[in-house]
Amino acid sequence: AAEIQLGGYDPASVDGRMFLTPSITMNDYVVVSLSLKFGDVELLDFLPKNPRLRYLPAIMDSGTSCLVIPDNTMGGLLKESPYAKWKAIVKDTHKPAKKDTFHLNIAGAVFDIDYSDWWLTLSNQSCVQKAPEGFGGILIGDVLFRRYLVLFDLRHYPETVVIGIGKQSASYVPAKHHATIAKVPAYKRKPLNISAEAAPPRYKAPMATDRIPIWNQEDTQYFINISIGNPRQKFTVIFDTGSSVFGIFTKCIPTAPSYGSCTFGGGAS
Repeated sequence: AAEIQLGGYDPASVDGRMFLTPSITMNDYVVVSLSLKFGDVELLDFLPKNPRLRYLPAIMDSGTSCLVIPDNTMGGLLKESPYAKWKAIVKDTHKPAKKDTFHLNIAGAVFDIDYSDWWLTLSNQSCVQKAPEGFGGILIGDVLFRRYLVLFDLRHYPETVVIGIGKQSASYVPAKHHATIAKVPAYKRKPLNISAEAAPPRYKAPMATDRIPIWNQEDTQYFINISIGNPRQKFTVIFDTGSSVFGIFTKCIPTAPSYGSCTFGGGAS
């Protein structure tokens, strides 16, 4: 089960305090990754001595299933490829020789990704992938979202975006049903790229005003039902925090797999 909390977050869904950090860009939800360990082995072996250069940007991406890490030295920033180093430890990605925990340091706070989260039992494979050629960082996908509640606070956009990460409470029960929601207007904004160095003064994390259940497909993708237009047309879309656009297909294929009335289409989006 999974849910989206609107307006903020529900403190009952988190164990302990919510860790807060600014996004370093406004077009994507990007945090600073200072370290990534597999067990006690550091995978991000930075070469520069300057601490300001010893990090990788990491996108908090609910639309990505796995942990995606570089398979190169990032132009000399790293001593060796993080993915190659991890693969040398596990040997076979379908039968890993070592079933350890990832320890991801985000802006000074460490978050654990257990073996049960990065190993997909149903498909019998690991959910750790190498980043596409030319991609300059890390993608933090559903391997983290399965165990942590992630807050995206855009109240002060475009000046700053605050991201919160909190360990999910084992006793919390996600919403299972929600009545139809009233219309929500969408406004077009110009693309921006503004660095954020700190949360707004006297910042307080917002509290949730509503909870909406979303469909969790094998812990790898999260779907939500929406309706658009007049008369209303129903669509099922992927809830993807790694995408800066909202897109739907203009034409449905009746034979396509569907969890709502129209999931995938054959027209322009």
